[in-house]
Amino acid sequence: MSENRGAKEFTPNVWSRYAILTASMLIIMGAAVAPALNGIEEEFGAGKLLTSFVVTLPALAVACFGFPMGTMADKLGMRFTLILSLIIFTVFGIAGYFATSIGMLLAMRFMVGVGIAGIATADNALIGMYYSGPERAKVITQQAVFMGLGVIVLEMLGGFLADIDWKSPFLVYAIGVPILLFAFLGI
Repeated sequence: MSENRGAKEFTPNVWSRYAILTASMLIIMGAAVAPALNGIEEEFGAGKLLTSFVVTLPALAVACFGFPMGTMADKLGMRFTLILSLIIFTVFGIAGYFATSIGMLLAMRFMVGVGIAGIATADNALIGMYYSGPERAKVITQQAVFMGLGVIVLEMLGGFLADIDWKSPFLVYAIGVPILLFAFLGI
């Protein structure tokens, strides 16, 4: 599929819409592991301040890498950027389950933010590329709904999983696997 296809050259299919909207769910779910912070603090003997970075580091990475991800997307394509970013998000998100130190966990969380930066950049650009006029407005509205659903559903799931142990909320990041499939099929 050509990266140069615009709204007039390409008619998005159902998989395109699924990919764009479900990827939107991931953009603001950085706090899905927040219910596990007490367990993380106890497990690694880290203080509250250091442990709080588990939630805040992804946002820092988004702030640092939003612009570079946009540049990469312009050079290598939105599809490539979205797929690579979904892989980064999913792999490093799940990898938190296997962390053996607070330093390792914080590095993984920073990389989750790098993935989110690429997802947000490519996702919004794809809406601009694939849709125009009233249809674009409709997709942007749907995107906002999916972002809200992502926060509610995925963070609640993280809370339920935190009742099992501190590691389990990191399994929420497996949501990236089906979204990656949607991206392969539709973008």
